[in-house]
Amino acid sequence: MFVDTNLSAVSTWMTYFVQIALGYLTTRGLCALIDSARIRLRLWGCFLFLTIAGWTIFGVHVSAGSSAPLTTASLHVVGNRGQWGFWPVSGSWAGHLAWVGPWTWRLYLSIAIIFMLQLLWKSLRLRSFLRTGQAPSEEVGLLFQKLCREMKVSRCDLILLPELRSPATACWWRPQVLLPTELVPFLDSGQLADVLRHELVHVRCRHYLWDRLAALGCRLVFFHPAVWFAHRRMRQERELACDLAVVQDGMDRRLHYAECLVKLARWWFLARRNSSDAIGFFLV
Repeated sequence: MFVDTNLSAVSTWMTYFVQIALGYLTTRGLCALIDSARIRLRLWGCFLFLTIAGWTIFGVHVSAGSSAPLTTASLHVVGNRGQWGFWPVSGSWAGHLAWVGPWTWRLYLSIAIIFMLQLLWKSLRLRSFLRTGQAPSEEVGLLFQKLCREMKVSRCDLILLPELRSPATACWWRPQVLLPTELVPFLDSGQLADVLRHELVHVRCRHYLWDRLAALGCRLVFFHPAVWFAHRRMRQERELACDLAVVQDGMDRRLHYAECLVKLARWWFLARRNSSDAIGFFLV
């Protein structure tokens, strides 16, 4: 029974691994056909949710020992007629799996715990970093409050941080928009407003919360590269969706915002070259 359960677990894991790879390729293909960054973002979010949910169900299934006894295990593949085909796992593996199975789970749990501790350490580091923040000037503060009212964002604070390499958002219960102290005088008021609008779109859509949940899921399914690729693509689509939300008023806004991004990139390059210790993070 124990050996049969291990064989069944290996079969189920192989099925899961292949299905997630196919799901990633399917999602990427669908995204190539869709023009809307917001829809692409949601597709990647759905892919990650289904991937993590599937792995959670698999873990509960195996740990509960609910697999039926099998003489041989199989990798299930849906056939043309809707019947279940199989990719047999040879019974000669039984002796190996009798001791490899439990140790594999122990190794998985050890690595997952290390990843979780790393995520916790980043969270504690962020909290410590936020304590070094400064309140904005009255002029910048009034601009930020005006934009919050305009975009219907409540309970959000603006913090200026030295040694920060790029604008960012942090926290989800009491969101905070973070700006590098040295960046504020580098931009004019219109460009600064565009940067703040971009970050407030993150806040309004609760991107920080969803990103933290996705980051947690990636650490649970750390062994599948498709999960990490999907998380990276989701972040890229999220940035693009926020950029498009800022320039939705027309072509003039796009030209102005493009100039802002070029200026921001120039500042970022100079900050990176002049201060190798500067902290750069996005939704950490």
